[in-house]
Amino acid sequence: MPFAREEFLGQTLGGRNDFLGRSYHGKTLRSFGVNPGGYIGFFDPKSGEDETFAVVGDEEAKKRLEIKGRAKGTRRSVRYKRFATGR
Repeated sequence: MPFAREEFLGQTLGGRNDFLGRSYHGKTLRSFGVNPGGYIGFFDPKSGEDETFAVVGDEEAKKRLEIKGRAKGTRRSVRYKRFATGR
C-alpha cells in the first residue's frame, strides 16, 4: 500500500482540501472529492489513458470542460507531454 500522510487524506483538524477554504451547503471538500462546478483529471493505469471526472449533471463543470476542450494545449499540458515523450 502506498504511503500517504494523514494531512493528505484529510484526517487532521485544520487541514483543508479546497485552497480557497470554501464550503458548499455547509460542508467542506472531502479528500478525493470534487466541488460543484469542478472536475479532476487523472491517469488511469488500467486503460493507459488520461481520464476526466465530473459529477453527473453538473452543468457548470460541463461548461468548464467544454471551454478547456477548445483551448486544447495549455502551457502546462504541452510542457508535461514534452517531458513525458522527450519532444
